[in-house]
Amino acid sequence: MLSSVEKHFPLIPFYCLFLVLTLLSLNHIFFWDTVQLASMQAYHFFENGLDKTLLPDNIDSGHIPAFGFYLAIWWKILGKTLWVSHLAILPFLLGIVWQSNVLIRYFIPKPYAILSLIVFLADPTLLGQSVLVSPDIVLVFCFLLMLNGILKNHRFLIALGLIGLFLISMRGLMVAFSLLLFDMYLNACDGKRLSFSSLLKISLAYWPAVIGILPYFLFHYAEKGWLAYHPESPWMGSFERVGFEGFIYNIGIMVWRIIDFGRVFVVIAIALIMLTRVGKIKLHQKFKYLIFIALSLTICLGYSFTTYKYLSAHRYLLPLYLILLLGFLYMLFVFVKNNKVRNIIYVVVLGALLSGNFWIYPEGIAKGWDASLAHWPYYELREKMNAYLMKKNIDYSEVASEFPNVSERRFMELNESRERHQYLNLDSNKYVLYSNIYNNFDDNEIQQLKSNFKLVQSFEKRGVFISLYEKITIEK
Repeated sequence: MLSSVEKHFPLIPFYCLFLVLTLLSLNHIFFWDTVQLASMQAYHFFENGLDKTLLPDNIDSGHIPAFGFYLAIWWKILGKTLWVSHLAILPFLLGIVWQSNVLIRYFIPKPYAILSLIVFLADPTLLGQSVLVSPDIVLVFCFLLMLNGILKNHRFLIALGLIGLFLISMRGLMVAFSLLLFDMYLNACDGKRLSFSSLLKISLAYWPAVIGILPYFLFHYAEKGWLAYHPESPWMGSFERVGFEGFIYNIGIMVWRIIDFGRVFVVIAIALIMLTRVGKIKLHQKFKYLIFIALSLTICLGYSFTTYKYLSAHRYLLPLYLILLLGFLYMLFVFVKNNKVRNIIYVVVLGALLSGNFWIYPEGIAKGWDASLAHWPYYELREKMNAYLMKKNIDYSEVASEFPNVSERRFMELNESRERHQYLNLDSNKYVLYSNIYNNFDDNEIQQLKSNFKLVQSFEKRGVFISLYEKITIEK
């Protein structure tokens, strides 16, 4: 018991970090994709019963709705509130700290483990998702759990992590497949021939998840006639296939996502270490493992990312970002022998990652607002704007807005209000609520808004703004 406490003692600051972030965000509304993936799905189970397995088509994106079910259970027990929703994520955040430490201690020399953990957990997209009621936090925890299970050949942990990945999303299936490939590779590297009997033994950890989820997909298909999407799906446009030019374009977007929010300095540091240590870097077995995991994740996650039109959110690549960081840390603390150089690289990279939470692009450039802490001021600004609308007796439903601010208020704020903003139509809207958070405003709409509407009120904080415009009426 004492050894277990001692093992977790160095992690207390990290546990406290995510506890504080959670406490500070307890009143934050559901934001970005969590409105659909968390709130709406949880509402379905909360209002219709936990036995209502299938979701309505308008909120069914093909995933097993386990996360919405999980959230609804918390609501049933403690109440349907924002603070309960955020607390439901805390166990997985603490689990990420725990499993990240286990993973780092496998690859990184012990004297540098805590320093490595600081950088590993400083990824802006991980931090950005950590303050949301996000299923991707569950995905990251299950990814780390399963990966550690594979590295330690702990078949029960593999099975547990795999079940979680299968239940959380279709992307979890892709991550699970990449780890299956690594499991096979690891067994091959250990000198074990991948005979039928050895493959059967490896597969035992995978069958509980497969057997567990298969009935759901069969039932879903039998009832609805589709699995991931259908012609009337609200996300049908996202599943549009791209041609060769679109494929190349999406590769560019994927590279941008990888280097965004300060991670460009991670890539530069990796390149510099490789260039300056040419001929001196030994491909140790553990380094080969990291290369293989990175490649398998790139291929598995990159398939949907590059072949579909709009499946390119930052959070889709979260496991890859973490492995990229782990690879950098391995190279820094194993290959770089000069302490001064090592310290300089460490400080620059850590500073760059933390700075990523303040990267805000100019208007007209879409940004992954859920992929860093840069969106944090939005909650306060939105409350101020709603208070202004009420003060000026402007009906909430008379104001047009854009994603992620067009859902019913009950789904975002967990109240009983079915009010919602109008969808954007600049020819007919009298009032328009515009923010740089709302990526769906294109350059033409922004120009038309500023030409044909007058600014009524605006609030701004740390680069985030929200503005109310009223249509200019021309007297005849």
